Amino acid sequence: IGLAREQADAVIVSLHWGEEYSHEETEDQRALAQRVADMGADLIIGGHPHVAEGAEMLTAADGRKVFCAYSLGNFLCAQNSMPNPDAMIGLLLSCTFRFTEEGMTVEDQALIPILSDYGEEYADDHVVLYSDYSQEKALAHGMRTKYGFTEFDYGYVRDMLTAVVGEEYLKLP
Repeated sequence: IGLAREQADAVIVSLHWGEEYSHEETEDQRALAQRVADMGADLIIGGHPHVAEGAEMLTAADGRKVFCAYSLGNFLCAQNSMPNPDAMIGLLLSCTFRFTEEGMTVEDQALIPILSDYGEEYADDHVVLYSDYSQEKALAHGMRTKYGFTEFDYGYVRDMLTAVVGEEYLKLP
């Protein structure tokens, strides 16, 4: 990270961490995120749990604000060995890198919900923005039709993300 800091305009660190299928970031994740921020990262993006986790703004040792998204979840998923409706729900990170004479800042952090959507027997597996999704599409999702997760619907996605990620950075329609 120190070498990258010397050579790059911005340092983004992507970490493969966390417990699979857990929405709760671990104490080890939190400690490592703080360490990475203190070492000079400008942005931290996590993955591996297959589900979304929370996000927060860290304060690095030098006073910089460093955004950390602990897990963006899956981008595209059709896992059938452990069908889990929450693994169908992911996040895109949107942010602005602002360069001024005083330095660089990362601003306007927003987590944009996406879904892996598919029909019966994984027909037409694709990614869709939650803002373009509907209750009608959710009711035809393979999580309901193939695996019987009848609680999986449009509201389930909103409720889960609001509970896990919170509303501060979540961009819901």
